[in-house]
Amino acid sequence: MLKTPFTPLSEADFRLHVASGHAIPAQVGNSLFVAKWEVQNQVDPEVFLAGLKRLGMRMMVRTYAKDVNIRVVKGD
Repeated sequence: MLKTPFTPLSEADFRLHVASGHAIPAQVGNSLFVAKWEVQNQVDPEVFLAGLKRLGMRMMVRTYAKDVNIRVVKGD
């Protein structure tokens, strides 16, 4: 798993991960993140994506077998 590189994640693929339950968009204060399990601070996916754009952030993904890891990173 750790040798698998992170690659850019498109909004369309993010929506698929959310729909399948592999990704839960969340926010604590000004911090946006993607959880793997239920969290109290869930955010609507479209609001989450708009927030990422507003903050100049993007998502990266690493998949291995059935495991999905999504990171929110700043700009380039």
